[in-house]
Amino acid sequence: MKMSFLLDRYLARMFIGRFVMLLIGLSTLIVFLDLLANADEVLEAAAGDAAALFRYTALRLPTIMSETVTFAVLLAALMTLGALSRHQELVALRSVGVSQFKLFAMLLPASFIIVVPQFFLNDQLVPHTIYQLRAWGVGEYGEQTNGDDDSPVTWVREGADIIRVRYVQIGEQSLSGVTIFRRGSLGNVIDKISAERAVYVDGAWTLYETKRFSVTEGTTTYNDSLYWDGQIHPSLFASLSAHPRELTWRELKRFVDDQSLGNRPQYYYATWLHKKVAGPFGSLVMLLIAVPLAQRFRPDGSSAPMFIVGVAIGFLYFVLDSWSFTTGEVGLIPPLVAAWTPNLIMSTIAGAIAFQFERH
Repeated sequence: MKMSFLLDRYLARMFIGRFVMLLIGLSTLIVFLDLLANADEVLEAAAGDAAALFRYTALRLPTIMSETVTFAVLLAALMTLGALSRHQELVALRSVGVSQFKLFAMLLPASFIIVVPQFFLNDQLVPHTIYQLRAWGVGEYGEQTNGDDDSPVTWVREGADIIRVRYVQIGEQSLSGVTIFRRGSLGNVIDKISAERAVYVDGAWTLYETKRFSVTEGTTTYNDSLYWDGQIHPSLFASLSAHPRELTWRELKRFVDDQSLGNRPQYYYATWLHKKVAGPFGSLVMLLIAVPLAQRFRPDGSSAPMFIVGVAIGFLYFVLDSWSFTTGEVGLIPPLVAAWTPNLIMSTIAGAIAFQFERH
């Protein structure tokens, strides 16, 4: 029992150490390249203040780490198992009855040390930092805050009213290009109210520069300002205008449960909801892929073939994941299937290879 505990700690220390090194190295390289591409725009937005570069780097880092962590797990697992094989430690483990499945189980606790923070990184830090970048309007998020006519509009239903918003002012609790379609008991439009902007103050909305067309009377009235009894909080408009990746699991769940909300079909939000959970488990799949490969690595040979095959299989996983996820977004397959099928397929393949190796 004590020996097993020591082995678990030894493997976890090797694996976590390499993972942290790779994650920091890959993330630093990518964020540096991203900063080089957007430094001029960041400095221009901050009136030349160099401190803005550090703020931009800090805000971009969670997203970049989120996109890098799964690949870093694969490389860390290959490096760890490759080192064990090179020093004959895998042979020693196998001689005392440690199978591939047991080896995977020994690395599993260390993997959960990565998977759980990865979920909170994707669910909390990434949406928060992207929100800050959209409010700032720099880098790739600057194109989303220009309010031009080509930007996507936001639609929402509140009671019988249908509301169309051209542009959501992130962080300012105001909207631009607001159109409210008011419907009667039979669902027909009875009023159309257009406003240049809407401002939320003290729990109430006020429309400015309004034009109200009464369909039933055929008359048009103009007002400098008009009270609007809408009860939708500005944060909901911000969520509606955001990409699902920028939403937390709780916000996505609200869109899935309430079909009257959202700019996209319910299955689109449901696919992203399941992806929030399935994504971190991809790290476990990377570990499951690495274990059988290490058993085929010759201790007296080069580790390059193992890394090449491992990275190729990892790339295949990402391609399969992207294809499955896209088909789920467009509604061709159920959201649950779209989010979890890549993990299931690759786990089955890796498990079958490991089982075949154990039989021989």
